[in-house]
Amino acid sequence: MLNETIKNQLAHRTIREFKAQKIPEEVFAQLMEVARRTATSVGMQACSIIRVVDQELKNQIAGICTQEYVARAPELLIFIVDQYRNSQIAKEKGYQAETAKDMDRFFQSFTDACLMAQNVVNAAESLGLGTVYLGSILNDSEKISNCPS
Repeated sequence: MLNETIKNQLAHRTIREFKAQKIPEEVFAQLMEVARRTATSVGMQACSIIRVVDQELKNQIAGICTQEYVARAPELLIFIVDQYRNSQIAKEKGYQAETAKDMDRFFQSFTDACLMAQNVVNAAESLGLGTVYLGSILNDSEKISNCPS
């Protein structure tokens, strides 16, 4: 038995050409609410989303990815492992843990980022938006990390 969610998932296609129109702020807010409500491995949401709309920055990222269509996307969302944010919150609360730097925490955060990305993709596609995952964002992680924000 197919419902609308499964129909959308089965209709998934990677999109590499985009309309030259911005995502309305209310739609973006909905997608971020979906991200915030994603299940997490330890309830910490140890990942973050970087939103890129600046054209010059998208051009730089497209160069690093060696995929020119990246520069034409109206929005880029980069899902990252973010142990820093939670370790800063812990410090502010007087808790100092070395576990923020261990591989278990990294993989928990990586899993959270993947789950969050997939939920946002499902939500975006259910709204008629096209999506693509960029493995090429890691072509040169040092250059990506040094892009101006």
